[in-house]
Amino acid sequence: MLTRQEREQVVLDLYNQGKTIRDIAKEVRMSFRDIGAVLKKEEKAEILAEVLVNEAANLYKKMVKELTNETMTKAVVDSSANLLPAMIYSNEQTQNAISYRHKTQVHHG
Repeated sequence: MLTRQEREQVVLDLYNQGKTIRDIAKEVRMSFRDIGAVLKKEEKAEILAEVLVNEAANLYKKMVKELTNETMTKAVVDSSANLLPAMIYSNEQTQNAISYRHKTQVHHG
C-alpha cells in the first residue's frame, strides 16, 4: 500500500509521461477529482517556485547594481584623490612656463 505522498508522486509521474486522467485513475485507483487536486497542487508549487526564482534573480541584479555603483563611486573618489595632486603639479608647471615666457618677453621686448 502506497502512502498518500507516494500516490501523488505516481500521479505526477504518469501525468508527465503523457497518460490521460482516465488512465491514471485506473492505474492508481483514484477519483478524477483527487487526481485534479494533485495536479492543481503541483501547478501551484511550480508557480510559487517560479515566483521565488524571479524574486531571487531581481534581488541579485539589484545587489550587483548597488555593488557596481559603490565600486564605481569608490574608483572615482580614488581617481580624484590621485588626480588632484597631478592637476596641481600641472597647474604649477603651466604657471611657471607662463611666468618664464612673460619674463623673457619683458627683457627681450
